[in-house]
Amino acid sequence: MFLFKFFFKKFSPKPREDNLSYGANIQRYFSLLADLLVLILVMKFIEPIFLKIFPFSEENFDILHKNQMDLKLSSEEAKIVGSFKIRYFIFQLSMICSALTSFLVSWYYLGGSIGQILFGLRIANDKDGSSMSFAQIIKRFFCSIINVLTFMIGFLYSLFDKKKQSIHDKIVGTIIVTKKSLKKQGLYKVRYDFFDDMIYPGLKIFFLFVKEKFLLLKEKVMK
Repeated sequence: MFLFKFFFKKFSPKPREDNLSYGANIQRYFSLLADLLVLILVMKFIEPIFLKIFPFSEENFDILHKNQMDLKLSSEEAKIVGSFKIRYFIFQLSMICSALTSFLVSWYYLGGSIGQILFGLRIANDKDGSSMSFAQIIKRFFCSIINVLTFMIGFLYSLFDKKKQSIHDKIVGTIIVTKKSLKKQGLYKVRYDFFDDMIYPGLKIFFLFVKEKFLLLKEKVMK
């Protein structure tokens, strides 16, 4: 734990003149991993619902396999393949919409993505540390998509930037800062505070409970 704190302090960027602290790279990378995990969970949740609405039998999957092997299909089988392509397009569209919704909603209401919130980060305006406007949120989302399509080059740029900004942050005029520094400057404003009022206290109680159980177990072992 001591080594982690030392490493975190050593590589944390220096605070700005207005005393807002940029998010450290290690925080941002872990928050990105958490966001990816959330997206995977959302997709895993949507997939069975989609299959319930648009059921597809094993026989139909055999027809698709037959189509992939470029074997001749009957007119009925060709219709099934065509139907699957439409369903697959709808499925992909639902995935995109779920990603869009999860990011836009969390940015608008919570001031950051789920991963950023879990690691104590928030997205703010570069000029004055205020919350993002709705127009900025939309612009940042589409710039983030371009970032993903270019193999995260824009995100890796933050490693060398003084403000720890990714390219999409520079375009939109946003920065990733710590929630703690926003609170100190009286700039911490979110439209909904569910995570701060419910999730964090719940996690603290859980970890205290685990710690107590661990200490009791340690005492028993030592005896």
